[in-house]
Amino acid sequence: MKINASRYVAESQDEGARLVIKTDRKELREQLKTIHLSAIPPSSVVVDAGCGVGIGSEIMLELLGRRHYPSKLYLLDLSEQRLADAKKRLAPFSSRIKIIAKKCDIVDIPLSADSVDFIFCRFVFEYLNSPKKVVNEFKRILKPGGRMVIGDLDTCAMAFYPIDPELYNHLKQLFKQIANPDYDIAVGRKLFSFVESSEMQKIHVYMLGHNVIHGNTSYSIKKNWEMKLDKIISYISKNKNDLGFELKHFKEQFLLFLDTPGLFSYTPYIMVEGTKE
Repeated sequence: MKINASRYVAESQDEGARLVIKTDRKELREQLKTIHLSAIPPSSVVVDAGCGVGIGSEIMLELLGRRHYPSKLYLLDLSEQRLADAKKRLAPFSSRIKIIAKKCDIVDIPLSADSVDFIFCRFVFEYLNSPKKVVNEFKRILKPGGRMVIGDLDTCAMAFYPIDPELYNHLKQLFKQIANPDYDIAVGRKLFSFVESSEMQKIHVYMLGHNVIHGNTSYSIKKNWEMKLDKIISYISKNKNDLGFELKHFKEQFLLFLDTPGLFSYTPYIMVEGTKE
């Protein structure tokens, strides 16, 4: 059977650097506390699905501490470079934890059934062509009693106030160009349905804020926007789509807009947890 591979529309040579810049460690730490990470039994087998450069795994291990370290940590990603970066980042833990990197598409994970205690997957479902298959694949590799937590954004980067109507319309046009099947900006609201349809049990939903701006926009958010807009503009230009406005000028205006006094912005971040029984 041919499996539909995930397509990572954000791929580029500087994607690893962007992931480092964009990750709010304090925010991620709070997300992991919210899902009761400490409830993972000591010596568990843990999977970081779509691990990127390994910041999520690093924070998980910091929060768990030595007494609750997993016995194995699997890093799954499509990129060999990001897996290498993740292993380098996690090297200080490697004397106490077996860290295994596997290049794979998470719709077809090279792990045995009933072999994993906990799966964490963040900011991946927005790029998946077969999200229900991925949830079922997670369920397959989980042990009975094992937990999965998937988290993603809903209507990414669309809540701004105040914003010029023309600038906002141009922003919507940009995101429309990379919408399904390459990028689902509204995937957050669908996560519960994906987990519920897999017949997972003890399902919990958590809703938090992401990239919250109130007043001053942080350097990391502005730099992430700059790099993200470069990718979107490159994607649109490659497909020779004419949106009726000059893309580089829009980028300049939008980055200036992020310094608007009194600006408020947020994106809903939704996590769904399920247990295999």
